[in-house]
Amino acid sequence: MHAQLDGDRIRQHTRSVVAILVAVIATSLVAQERPVRRIQIPALITALAFAPDGATLVAWDPAGWSRWDAASGRQREREAVIAKACERASVLPRSEDGRVVAAQCRDRLLFFEVATGRTLGDRRLEEKQTAAVYTASLSGTATALVMAGATDTVHLGNLAGGTGTAVKVGSEIEQLTLDADGSRLTVGSWRGVEIRDAPAGTLRRSLEGQASHAMTADGRTVAVVGGPGARLFDGETGERLRDLEGRVSYLRFSPDGRLLVGWTNQRVIVWDATTGAQRLVLTSDEFSGAAVSPDGRQLATLSLQRRGEGTSSMIAVWRLP
Repeated sequence: MHAQLDGDRIRQHTRSVVAILVAVIATSLVAQERPVRRIQIPALITALAFAPDGATLVAWDPAGWSRWDAASGRQREREAVIAKACERASVLPRSEDGRVVAAQCRDRLLFFEVATGRTLGDRRLEEKQTAAVYTASLSGTATALVMAGATDTVHLGNLAGGTGTAVKVGSEIEQLTLDADGSRLTVGSWRGVEIRDAPAGTLRRSLEGQASHAMTADGRTVAVVGGPGARLFDGETGERLRDLEGRVSYLRFSPDGRLLVGWTNQRVIVWDATTGAQRLVLTSDEFSGAAVSPDGRQLATLSLQRRGEGTSSMIAVWRLP
């Protein structure tokens, strides 16, 4: 009899503990799904990043950049650097690395660092050339360009111009990323991702997956969309480190390389790049970008809102658990 009573008490206690844990987890998940701030911007935002201070968001539109306080949502500064430099309407070539933004003004390609707004330099193009895909190093020394009409060839060289290297990869190039000092380049196509030396263009490794990928600023880790979600590779040896669960279309590392964020237009996932664990999962509509703060504590997501012929942008700031 006593044994039965003790068993009943244990089971009742266990059920109570489980109920408490479920309630705590549910409360935690609900809290994670509520942004700490929403910022409505009446413009098409093309690139987004946290400034080095971690408290300011830098948003780029076709005219230039604006800085916003992540906590209050107030605008701090606005500088139309692209509009002033181009004088007329410019062409915005495509880049997926999230570090550099460029604008083509006639025969010049201007480069800016997304997170700080600083000018990295400009490169003169040949007559009638148009950049289709690009990337540049944050050191302001190296650049990689794919020209319209020759999308299987990447042109590597100094950002200021001069003699460079033309590397033909044999398939249409969809994405390029240079590491911070410009010594390592990743090239994404339907065949996967290639790691090449820069500016020589020598092939070092080929990684299995899709064209969409991300590389840490130091070039040590490369993430590639593929398989159950994403695959992490050692950037030096090409060794496959781990697979990450959760299907996404685009990838971006945090500034310190410890977190990886991936997204589709309806979902955002943040992984711990060391363990592969999911830190946060968000679902919504029209996601078009994401960025992690330098300290890894905040996530900013970018969504587009189309009303009639106009487009506005919504930035949401989230705490990372």
